[in-house]
Order: sequence, then C-alpha cells, then structure tokens
Amino acid sequence: GSYIIISYPHTSNWDTIIGYFALLGSNIKPAIVVKDTWNLPVVGKLAQAAGIVFIDRDNVDFESIKRQVKDEGRSIVLAIEGTRDKVDKVKKGFYFFAKDLELDIIPTVVDYKNKQLYLMNKIDIKDNNGKTKSISKIMKELRTAYEPIAGTSRHPEKESKIR
Repeated sequence: GSYIIISYPHTSNWDTIIGYFALLGSNIKPAIVVKDTWNLPVVGKLAQAAGIVFIDRDNVDFESIKRQVKDEGRSIVLAIEGTRDKVDKVKKGFYFFAKDLELDIIPTVVDYKNKQLYLMNKIDIKDNNGKTKSISKIMKELRTAYEPIAGTSRHPEKESKIR
C-alpha cells in the first residue's frame, strides 16, 4: 500500500540516503521529496529514476506528487522540517497529503546514536469512527512517537520541535 512516510529529525543529507536504501528492502515504492537544487545534470536523472521527486519549495506541484501516489502506488517520503536546519515549527504539508489521499502516516527516524533506522508504528489518518483526525491530534501523536528519540540525530543541536 501507499503511505505518507515522514523523516524526523532531518539534520543531515545522510538521512535521505540511509532511508532510501532501507526502503529498497521493503515493499514500499518511495516518492522521496527533495528540493530542486539537488536536481543536477546527470545525478538528477538517476535520482528521478530511483524515485526522487524534486520540488521547487516556492511553487510545489502538489497535484503531480498526488498523481504519482495514485497512478504508480508510491508512498510520499518527506522531512517535516523542510530543511536540515533548526526551525521554529515543522511544516504541515504531510498532513494535507495524508488527508487528501486518505493515507496513513509512518514516522521514521535515523538514530545515529544507536546506529538504527526505525519505521515506527503507523499513525492512522482516520479515527475509529472513520472521521479524519485533526492536524492537532496528528501532531500530538507525532510528538508522543518521537519523544523517546530526541537527541539521536546526526546533529542534535539542529533538531526542531514538533508543535
């Protein structure tokens, strides 16, 4: 099936590379969202063939990404901070993808401290009554899921808070 897979905390380029190779061993077909400055002549074409989706952060083509999920059965993979730097608040685009496409969310983390990659328990986008959960409910579930791994990223000083 398809999911929204979120990577947090994203403090290193290695997070994406490690996550990609970990997903190769699963039945998940990733559409990994990466900023378009990485779309370099030869490397960009190879990356796209491998499932990388380059985006212009100022003009994101959400419909194109949604089509890849629907038409190709891909899972959207993205970092909720939108950057490797520390930010005041994480981006919430993942929630709108999950809501619009009715996809559950799988939180992931690269734990550099213990040299582990975790695919955490799935967070359902719908509650037990079949109603879409609010963004505040999803964010609360994410805070709970990620709390135990605080400080395990490659650069803990760059970790952002989930609010």
